[in-house]
Amino acid sequence: MNKRQWTWALMLFGIASLLIAACATRPKADYPVTPVSLTDARFTDGFWGKRQEINRTVTIPHNFKECEETGRVKNFEIAGGAAQGKFCTKYAFDDSDVYKVI
Repeated sequence: MNKRQWTWALMLFGIASLLIAACATRPKADYPVTPVSLTDARFTDGFWGKRQEINRTVTIPHNFKECEETGRVKNFEIAGGAAQGKFCTKYAFDDSDVYKVI
């Protein structure tokens, strides 16, 4: 992934983290499960660790490349006001695929 892709990914990950934290509610006093902070959860090995590594090294870079090659990233920039011009694809709303990749 290039620097721009990492910047977008980190920015949107931060926004998603803030939204998750903002939507979290306190459990009822009699609820037997204690929530775990997002920063305390780690998947470093085993089943989920392997899948995270595949996503990080293969799936996400491939999907970003596809979004760039098909004009979806450019549409995303136009929709967000970071660029001007005409949408690059048949459907102006397909910039949402960039969100899905992130």
